[in-house]
Amino acid sequence: MKKINIILSAVIYLFAIFYFWQILMLPDRNMPGTLKSSFMPTLLFVLLMIINTAFLVVSLARPCLEKCDYFIHKYEIMGILKVVSLIIGYIFMMRIVGFAIITPVVVFLLMKMMGSVNLKEMILTSVLVSASVYLLFVVVFRVQLPGGMII
Repeated sequence: MKKINIILSAVIYLFAIFYFWQILMLPDRNMPGTLKSSFMPTLLFVLLMIINTAFLVVSLARPCLEKCDYFIHKYEIMGILKVVSLIIGYIFMMRIVGFAIITPVVVFLLMKMMGSVNLKEMILTSVLVSASVYLLFVVVFRVQLPGGMII
């Protein structure tokens, strides 16, 4: 398992370097009193590097107690394809339906796909996550989220 963790960590570092290279190409905002357009992406890059480094250190420090099955099962591939399809559908539907309506639905469906069975928990979580993201971006960061053509 240690070997796969090191490989995964290296892939994440490569992705982070590519991501940082893309951040460097972002244009600057000319609006006074606002953060630069690269602030949030840079913050996410730093968090990614910290979390990945912690993951690598923990993986190297702990002894390996389990055997890794490198065989990819059909149901794992189908699960990945379902999640990717849902996210692509979410991106296209957000323009039509709007963030406020489609986000709780997508969070609910993701929870269902990941194995949640408690209906009350799924509804409450999807509404609270969507409301929190909305408040964070609209109120704190003053970012306009897609309203959709329906609203």
